[in-house]
Amino acid sequence: MRWKYRSKMMDDKHNIAISELARLSGVPASTIRFYLREGLISPPLKKGKTRAYFSKDHVIQLKKLKKLRDRDHLSINEIKHTHGIFTPSETTDENGHLVSSDRKDDIITAAIELFRGKGYDTISITDIAERASISKATFYKHFSCKEDLFYECADRVFENIDNEYRATLGEKDIIERFILRGTLFFKKHRHMIDMLNVARGTSGAASPRNREKAARIMANLIAPIWEDIEEGIRQGVFRTMSTHAVAHMLMGAAEYGIYYCEGKSTAEIDQFVRQSVALIMQGLIKNPGGRLRNADRTP
Repeated sequence: MRWKYRSKMMDDKHNIAISELARLSGVPASTIRFYLREGLISPPLKKGKTRAYFSKDHVIQLKKLKKLRDRDHLSINEIKHTHGIFTPSETTDENGHLVSSDRKDDIITAAIELFRGKGYDTISITDIAERASISKATFYKHFSCKEDLFYECADRVFENIDNEYRATLGEKDIIERFILRGTLFFKKHRHMIDMLNVARGTSGAASPRNREKAARIMANLIAPIWEDIEEGIRQGVFRTMSTHAVAHMLMGAAEYGIYYCEGKSTAEIDQFVRQSVALIMQGLIKNPGGRLRNADRTP
């Protein structure tokens, strides 16, 4: 009986054809179909083999995507990693009403903002629910506790950073790759330090599963650095050294560099990164010669 009631609720809510959805959202029908294939909007209600109907929730989702694409200039992959994707299943609330499947994403987005701004200990589940405009009951449908939510937030933040760093592997000049990664870090991920500090502070008291997540986050941040150092050694650019130890030292320097770059212009950050890389390389390169001229230039 409940399934029939739920189906009726879905029928009442899903009454927008794709052509009307395109008009209401300002997103072409072909793009809507693409977003569906990519999992960027929740599935429509299927009626028969070919008919699909959407709801007002889809209008909201598409307008959000339009803003992320047009205003924030995010790629499809960046949106997936930052905001997640939809699964084919629909969920209902405690009254049997359809719940938009981007609620979990709303919770994570709200929590990231709060954790960055106020830390972990001062934030309550009530604060997160209010910021996400949900009930506490809806919160507990997705997360068992605040700790589990935090580590999912941290996973999302740091996975996005790792994927962006991997995109710099196309640069074969190892020094220029250091510069690219440093510039990306200081320009786009200054907020990451706040999440990193919270992760360190909470990991000792966390559950074994979340301690493992925290350790993985730290390892994933260090890995691209030591991999680049090892690549530089293989190329004969860097001298032999303890790559893991040096990678940790460079990560520590980058963290404090974040505070130095606070409030700096793009040009000032570019100059800071190049000068920092030049200074570091003096201690890494076997034969500096002319290789440092590009790294030390002022933009």
